[in-house]
Amino acid sequence: MVDSVLSHGAEVWGVQLAAKAACCHRGSAGSAAEKLQLSYLRHLLGVRQSTPNAALLAETGERAGCGGQPNSGTRRWRSVPAACCSKRCCPACSSQMAPTPWHSSPGLPSWAAGLAAVGMQLDLQQPAPVDLGELGEAAQRRQLAQLQEALAKGGASRLEHYVHNVVGALNLAPAMFGQRETYLDAVRRRQDREALAQLRTGSHWGAEETGRWTRRPREQRVCPHCHDGIEDAPHMLLTCPLYAPLRLNFPDLFAEPHPPHRFLRQKPCRLAAFAAACHQRWLTATVALPAVPP
Repeated sequence: MVDSVLSHGAEVWGVQLAAKAACCHRGSAGSAAEKLQLSYLRHLLGVRQSTPNAALLAETGERAGCGGQPNSGTRRWRSVPAACCSKRCCPACSSQMAPTPWHSSPGLPSWAAGLAAVGMQLDLQQPAPVDLGELGEAAQRRQLAQLQEALAKGGASRLEHYVHNVVGALNLAPAMFGQRETYLDAVRRRQDREALAQLRTGSHWGAEETGRWTRRPREQRVCPHCHDGIEDAPHMLLTCPLYAPLRLNFPDLFAEPHPPHRFLRQKPCRLAAFAAACHQRWLTATVALPAVPP
């Protein structure tokens, strides 16, 4: 019952909320609906508020501004002319009422605006079927353009990590959007799933991330355990000697050398278990470190 009610709500309001987010809030803050959506995605992944929105959406396969329900809006759009002819939509079809053009219905412009917000321009005067495949591809292209725009601004080190170390710069394409990463469904243990998500999105426990809180320059966020390089996700996963014993416990992940983006494409359950083990070992080792003077 709950699922059917929520699905109906998404069909009725989801596309209009997308239009509001796209038309009224072009900035990074977004609408209240978009903020709620992104807050849920951060909770799902177990990452911090500062995690880039583009990474959240790519990781979870969602679309910004509650745009994850474009097909529902499109189905409704395609049903309007048919509804008109069957006397469900247009008073002009009833001989007992004065003729009224079907496209003058007050609710239709909001549907058209909502679908336009996710990449499809509609003509209320000349209705035509909307191809669901084209709509999905348009939404993917829009998300890719938004990600590239964010990268071009500079200073987006978390997003750069996601593109180069997780996706792979050569794999950057519209098709990377709209598909939920497999570990989110395959990994049942929440601690494992969150540890992997944190390393993938750059919202992790290492000095590269925690050094932001004190505004420490990136070159000074050196690994406190080996003092050999910045403590970022590739360092912790692949090279830091602190985790060398753990790598021996996961020989299948280290059978051959991989760049980070290929390493993170291996079996999701094994990767998540390794990430969680790394986090636990880091916690134990960090407690034993001498206090750093302020």
